[in-house]
Amino acid sequence: MKKSNFEISFDKTKNEEYDLPCINCEGKTVHKVLSSINVEGSEDIDWNFSIEYWEDYEIIQCQGCKLITFRKNNRNTEDTGGFVDDEGNYITELLDNEQLFPSCLLGRNKLRKVSLIPYEVRRIYNETYNAISENLCILAAIGIRALIEAICLEKSASGKNLQAKIDNLKTMGILTQEASNILHSIRLLGNVAAHEVEPPSLDILNAAFEIVESLLSNVYIIPEIAKKLIKS
Repeated sequence: MKKSNFEISFDKTKNEEYDLPCINCEGKTVHKVLSSINVEGSEDIDWNFSIEYWEDYEIIQCQGCKLITFRKNNRNTEDTGGFVDDEGNYITELLDNEQLFPSCLLGRNKLRKVSLIPYEVRRIYNETYNAISENLCILAAIGIRALIEAICLEKSASGKNLQAKIDNLKTMGILTQEASNILHSIRLLGNVAAHEVEPPSLDILNAAFEIVESLLSNVYIIPEIAKKLIKS
């Protein structure tokens, strides 16, 4: 029978600093722990084997933009890595399993003026962004395809399937021929993820997402900004 023992302490990691991605700043910035709850425990798997674990729940603040977010990190004696030191000895290290809330992509902020995108399209965009941030590659690929579907629906593109709808966006003048060809490639990426349960690489996902972000900007954001400029 499994038996778990643990202790909870407060502010054990307070004032510690980490280099972490920030949803406002470009790249990584220094984040300082404002407050923390720290858990240390062990779980008996059987009579002669147990796992030790450490969990940190931290309120953190970016030292650049001062945004306050949340960090969760856990380590355990079964999840280890290591390296060989200068003397040839193998040094075992506990691996960090870190999560940030809200999640964010290193080196990429969300689109500016995202509020100008229609709600249903924006909702799928946000969910897909979060999926990529969490390295959920299959869900992210499906999300990118769903994002294209949502654009077609919002623009009333006709067609019996997504391929035909993308072609209709080109006919309507919303897409160029080159953009249409690119979206067809991204559409197939989502098909493979959904039907063959085969995750694309994170690099491919990031490239596909960046292309769809450009489409969102060209179709929704730039025209709305242009309208405001004309009125002024």
